[in-house]
Amino acid sequence: MALLSPTVVPTGSAGTKTHKPQTFLIVDDSAVIRRRLISMLSEIPGVQLVGEAAGAVEGAELIRNEHPDVVILDIRMPDRSGIGLLEDIKHDPERPTIIILTNYPYSAYQKRCMELGASYFFDKSSEFTELETVVRELAQVGG
Repeated sequence: MALLSPTVVPTGSAGTKTHKPQTFLIVDDSAVIRRRLISMLSEIPGVQLVGEAAGAVEGAELIRNEHPDVVILDIRMPDRSGIGLLEDIKHDPERPTIIILTNYPYSAYQKRCMELGASYFFDKSSEFTELETVVRELAQVGG
């Protein structure tokens, strides 16, 4: 996927300042969810999608290669769990911000994900609006 050039963000009548987009990676086995997320991300200024993965193994490789600022991560995938991926990157000094988006919003999963460094935890079936709000907030504080 090609990288976009930095966007220019107005700072008032005094001029403009260059604002580095927040880079996002999607790791979810559902093609429908990935498409919905891509559509949402494409509408938010300051967001740049650097990749998508249908599983945790591919997601781990993309995290290593692309160094995204933010990863939207599913918990349950056929090849490996998102929790396993969180365990792998927990001590990475360049660990991205992790947003968990799952159909399994159980408190035990939420607790474990937060212990492993996830910053946000959302239910796919009912919290897409909240997810979008967080993505917009993250995009505003980018580089």
